[in-house]
Amino acid sequence: MIAPRMNRSIATISFLLLGGVAIFAARVVEKRENATNVFTGKVKTVHVEKKNGFLDYVIDLTIESVEKGEGIKTGDLVPLKCYLRDPDWLKGKSLSEEEKRADAMKRDSSYRAVPKEGETIKVYARKVKQDFEGIYPDWFDPIKS
Repeated sequence: MIAPRMNRSIATISFLLLGGVAIFAARVVEKRENATNVFTGKVKTVHVEKKNGFLDYVIDLTIESVEKGEGIKTGDLVPLKCYLRDPDWLKGKSLSEEEKRADAMKRDSSYRAVPKEGETIKVYARKVKQDFEGIYPDWFDPIKS
């Protein structure tokens, strides 16, 4: 009789520990000095796609100057990727406890901002394969004209 109770207790404790780890498993904040590429440019277009509770962005930037990194030069059109949490994702939905836990893991996973078309920005990015992704979560500074 004691062994089954012990097994249940161990299983419960394991579940709580794993659940606790999952809740705090957020994306690691990246330092700007670790960017592989730093450059300035003007936002030509901003594309967005809703996907699984997030807004996935591709920002097309016309490069005006390059401070750090290889593979880009003045005049190039460079796509940059980032994402924001979709604020409408859960509107009107009733979630199970499991869905609430899964959502809690995503809650704070979001870049801080997305630039607007026509805006000039300084970008801190890292090259991933052939794509550029903003340094997480604070990847650009607006340049005042």
